[in-house]
Amino acid sequence: MKKTIVTILHHDEKINLNKLIDKLDHKNIDFLLVVVDGFVKLDLKTKIKNKIIIKKKSINAIPQNRNIGIDFAIKNKFKILIFLDSDVMPSKKLILNHVKAHKKYKNHAMIGGAVLPSHNLKKFNLWEFLDGKLSWFQAIKSRKDIEVKEPYNLPTCNVSIKTYYLKKYKIRFNENLITGEDALLSSTLRKLKLKSILSSKISVIHNDRKKFLDFFLHHMKWGRHQYYTVYQTKFPKNLFYISNIMFIFLFPFLLLIFAFLQSIFVISPWVKNNKWNIFLFPIFFIFHTFKTFNSYLESLRFKYIF
Repeated sequence: MKKTIVTILHHDEKINLNKLIDKLDHKNIDFLLVVVDGFVKLDLKTKIKNKIIIKKKSINAIPQNRNIGIDFAIKNKFKILIFLDSDVMPSKKLILNHVKAHKKYKNHAMIGGAVLPSHNLKKFNLWEFLDGKLSWFQAIKSRKDIEVKEPYNLPTCNVSIKTYYLKKYKIRFNENLITGEDALLSSTLRKLKLKSILSSKISVIHNDRKKFLDFFLHHMKWGRHQYYTVYQTKFPKNLFYISNIMFIFLFPFLLLIFAFLQSIFVISPWVKNNKWNIFLFPIFFIFHTFKTFNSYLESLRFKYIF
């Protein structure tokens, strides 16, 4: 525990960070690092062992701030780096269970935990319900530990990484992304043949979006990042412009097919969890059509992030 550091990304001033910290089992660790988005005001009342960094304002703040956590952890020789976001509520002994999972899976680089939607806690809200279903399909709570394989990844609001691998392979989040840094991280680890586990004993509850506009804009942003994390990763580096032009001309004919496939990937874990979720497929397909269209719009920028 003494070699473990928890980095909390605080990116929403409407979230009470004190509630999260009070519920964390942080008393047995040496360091709790809070990285604050420059757009957000901090009201921290809880007494903790910590170092707070206020990051300058940037639309790319999420990957930049996560890299602050990586650099700090490596510089100060921590062995395990845990990432959390300020809009989650942790399960009991979250930090201890992350550490135990790393001891159990000594040769695995990354350990993730379930991200539970918040729609089960209070009065039903349609957009909160859909936000949870569309966001956290890759980290559904399971009765057993599961190795995370393509095309799935681990959300960085509840994940831990051995710093040995971060240092050895010089792994950092791509700061050209606005969102989707976790998808690209999982892809990077797989290319390096490093393994990841979704642990059955680690979970957080995420505070999902309750308003239509917040919900819709968030998922459209994810659609835009998928141009980079899903499609652009396949482009030959020395033929970017040719590849992008081909993508622009061909993708409209394949758009509905890709939206259909993405809908299947997203709904499959939910259907395994509860067969009645299959009836959500038409809604999933509609939103993934919008998301895939936003991937296409992003390609028109001719921006290369690698």
